[in-house]
Amino acid sequence: MKPRVRCTLVYGPLLAALLCGCGGGGQSDEQKPGKLSAAEERDLQTRIDLVRRQVAVKRKVVDELKTVKDGPSMKAALDNLLKLEPQATALARELRLMPQPSEAVQERLADAVGADLLAVTRDEEAEGRRINQMTGGREFFLVLGEKLKALQSP
Repeated sequence: MKPRVRCTLVYGPLLAALLCGCGGGGQSDEQKPGKLSAAEERDLQTRIDLVRRQVAVKRKVVDELKTVKDGPSMKAALDNLLKLEPQATALARELRLMPQPSEAVQERLADAVGADLLAVTRDEEAEGRRINQMTGGREFFLVLGEKLKALQSP
């Protein structure tokens, strides 16, 4: 069996935190905790903004992956994907540096943006599978991974 190579730009932990850490927003309104405090509301709005910005970057990644049709388009996509990496990393770092949210904030965050994040992640994975099946697709992701790692090294 061939090894599976995927294109992810620092989104796995966020998706896991949203969908696993808070139950994926699956509770009914009756089960949810009461009103958020003013501090929790600010925290929630900050996190929603960050995740929406991450989803927007991730959508750009998906759109770029959709352009991959052959060797020359792989080269162009590689260059464009590398240009998105600093923004994706900065957003992920900003979210990672925030303190752990309350359970109520986690639940509302998942309700607000969990479906969008899950949808764009599924689209990214579908494009990754499509490209992996192309001639040179695996190498494309290996090169991308190496270049991303080099960019992230101090």
